[in-house]
Amino acid sequence: MPVGVFGDQVAPPGDGFHWTGPYKSWEARCAECHATGYSRTYSAATNSYAPKMAEIGVGCEACHGLGAAHVAQARGGGQREITPGLTARGLTVDVAASQQAEVMQCLTCHSRREAMQDGNPLPGTDYHDAFSIALLRQGLYHPDGSILDEVFEGGSFLQSKMHARGVRCSTCHEPHSATLKAEGNAVCTQCHSPGGNSEFPSLMLKVYDGPEHHFHVEGGAGAQCVSCHMIERTYMGIDTRRDHSFRVPRPDLAPTGSPNACTDCHADRSAEWAVEELARRFPASSHRGPHHATTFAAARRSPQGQAPALLDIAERAETSAIVRATALELIGAVQDRPSAERVGRLLSDAEPLVRAAAAGILPTLPPDERLSMLRPLLSDPLRAVREAAARALLDVAARPG
Repeated sequence: MPVGVFGDQVAPPGDGFHWTGPYKSWEARCAECHATGYSRTYSAATNSYAPKMAEIGVGCEACHGLGAAHVAQARGGGQREITPGLTARGLTVDVAASQQAEVMQCLTCHSRREAMQDGNPLPGTDYHDAFSIALLRQGLYHPDGSILDEVFEGGSFLQSKMHARGVRCSTCHEPHSATLKAEGNAVCTQCHSPGGNSEFPSLMLKVYDGPEHHFHVEGGAGAQCVSCHMIERTYMGIDTRRDHSFRVPRPDLAPTGSPNACTDCHADRSAEWAVEELARRFPASSHRGPHHATTFAAARRSPQGQAPALLDIAERAETSAIVRATALELIGAVQDRPSAERVGRLLSDAEPLVRAAAAGILPTLPPDERLSMLRPLLSDPLRAVREAAARALLDVAARPG
């Protein structure tokens, strides 16, 4: 019997989750990323949409912004007049200008997030002005941050060392053809090789695409870089997605409930076997130390018991922002003065995810103190942070006088 895109979930006509209903419909769940210049225009009074779009599919303007000035330049023989608010090419954003510009533009669709406005934001809009990304929550991610539910690619990529080192989506993907830049392991060996890549000088120069590294038969499934470093899951019955955190297999984290690539393939073997094999084959590996998965797994069971350890993670500036923000969210609510002081310092963190998460765990503080701490965030440059602060102050705003 065929399985539907939502597994065995069956919703009858008239149910909000039926494809004719208001929730799992083209207007509500698909068009935002599968159309260009889209606005859904939902009416609560009629429980219906009056959608508008420039075109179905991902057109040029979906990523580069309104193109009229760009076209006018081309038709004018390439003569460029600088238009206020536009790039030298007459576009609203130069996605090639920086890693941040490109990655955040891609994440507008390639991430699990809550939209803060109707339809497509103008390309170039700061991601955190338009969306609130889903943190590494239970049910969405495993304790180590690897993908569980359909979270797309953004949340895992933001955890990766590759993102931290400046890798961008177009390093591996050709954005205009939606294909990889090379076949198989050649995508990876454009950097991970004895010759390396001058853009990423911190890479260790050695053979990665060989049995001395992967210990599998050359050309086989086990010899593919993605088999070990990008676990794959299938969603909606047909949609395969790979984890983009590019993690080193950690079977020693199996007690936390986190998966690992070794036993993903070797299903007849135990995590203990995989731990022993990795120790034998990589005796000098540095990937066996403490990991936030242990703290996150414990915190999912008892948040307050892990509050000090979670704050330690949140304060590590070298850790990815999405991990730090998740650590704060797992605390739930600050319960003591020392913790409140530590969280207070994070309200001015450089990372918007951390600022927003810190604002969200202060509801137990006295209203006047909370207002004093959060007032600056009400003027934060980014909407996601302002909204987090506003939610944390709702009861203060509702007080008489």
